[in-house]
Amino acid sequence: MNLTSNVPSNLPAYATNGIFAGWNRFWFRPVSPLGLHVIRLLTGLLVVGWLLGYATTYHELLGTDGWFDSEAYQAATRLPEDANVPTNWGHSLIPSSPMLLGIMYLGSLVVAILFTLGIATRLTAPLVWLVVVAFTSNPILYYGGDAFLIVLTLYLAVGYIFLDLVNNDGAASLILGSGSAPVWRWKSASADLAAPTSVLTNLILKLIQVHVAVIVFMSVLHKLQDPEWWAGDALWYHVYQPFATDVKSLLGQQGRMNGTLLFLSIATYATLIWQLTYPIQPITRQGRWIMLTGSLIGWAWCALIAGQPIYGPGILIGSLAALPADHWPTWILRNATMSSMTSNRDGAPSGLASSATGS
Repeated sequence: MNLTSNVPSNLPAYATNGIFAGWNRFWFRPVSPLGLHVIRLLTGLLVVGWLLGYATTYHELLGTDGWFDSEAYQAATRLPEDANVPTNWGHSLIPSSPMLLGIMYLGSLVVAILFTLGIATRLTAPLVWLVVVAFTSNPILYYGGDAFLIVLTLYLAVGYIFLDLVNNDGAASLILGSGSAPVWRWKSASADLAAPTSVLTNLILKLIQVHVAVIVFMSVLHKLQDPEWWAGDALWYHVYQPFATDVKSLLGQQGRMNGTLLFLSIATYATLIWQLTYPIQPITRQGRWIMLTGSLIGWAWCALIAGQPIYGPGILIGSLAALPADHWPTWILRNATMSSMTSNRDGAPSGLASSATGS
């Protein structure tokens, strides 16, 4: 794909060569919107799973008369800044009526599912962001991984509000959003859908990439202030959590203790190196493989061992946003073409292969 085909010919030389050209390509190169749709799908699945975690306790955890009621929240906002109690304006979105809170929760789940599927994204994307802000406003529920939900849904809200806002197919598209967003359109996508037409898509993907890289890098800087990470012992506390480990389980490790400590020490230093180099890993193809492999391993570790279900997927989605945007339509159309060829062999008509190959 020619990356300069969309660059106006009357630009000055400094804008088409050297560092300025690289800056423009990084932020403002037109790409297919399919990459943005993939990130939306994954983020939506994460938000839906996160909301389902509140299914039986949303009133106790989120209600204004729950475990942390309005009086406690107001008291928390009056604490000094060094108390480090996270509060935000999202608490004002929580209704005081238990019935209305139940309606809000069910409505939020429906909106998140519609957003995941790509339905009415110009409306559902900002609503999902508001839902995340509201449901993360309780200080006692604060978890650092929730920052990924806020970051991802915020950028996606901005992206889908403006995606195809000018080049729309009529009033319905103007109000509901891009017609290319629904998941079921990907497989039947034509070459037109894969065309590099959206500067906004690239900008949003790069903002997600950079913001997640900043979060990861700041996280490792914080780890480097902790002596347990320097000593290689930090991951020991993930495997043997203080409130879940008893003497019997430790005694059962007596014969394997040296090997376990060696493995955890290597994993600890590998984690530090991976996070320190994370911002520059997308530069090369080999670096992107390291980035994705580390993200998958980190996701499995966080979910299965550390008990941190949001942190791992958040980094993985940020890593996928860092992939070259041109790869998404190529991969999707290739798989759709293979599916079409299989259908043709079975006698089912399909025109995707011809549209994808240009024949």
